[in-house]
Amino acid sequence: MSKNIGNQGYTIPRDMKADILIIGKTTLKDIIVIIIFVVLGFMLANFIDGGPILTTIIVIIQFLVGGIAIAKPKTNPDKPMYLVIASMFRMDKNVYRSLDYTKYIKKEMK
Repeated sequence: MSKNIGNQGYTIPRDMKADILIIGKTTLKDIIVIIIFVVLGFMLANFIDGGPILTTIIVIIQFLVGGIAIAKPKTNPDKPMYLVIASMFRMDKNVYRSLDYTKYIKKEMK
């Protein structure tokens, strides 16, 4: 009997994700992020109390901000924009990070 019964010979890559696709490339997480932004828009509109027209404008703007937040940039297509911005704020500016060497090799080859 093998000591490694739990693994059973399967190797699961760390980068593998299971996302539920709803519409096209939109996942359930993306829809939840948009709903959170819209709810924040309603809360902001109730705080300002500017009438139904201003409430509608604020909610539409928050919906657009949520859409921008879930967009995946070309430079990092695996992460939505809100995670890219969050990692940018968490980045330590005192630590050395090397440059991508393959990027400069491709530029020299052209």
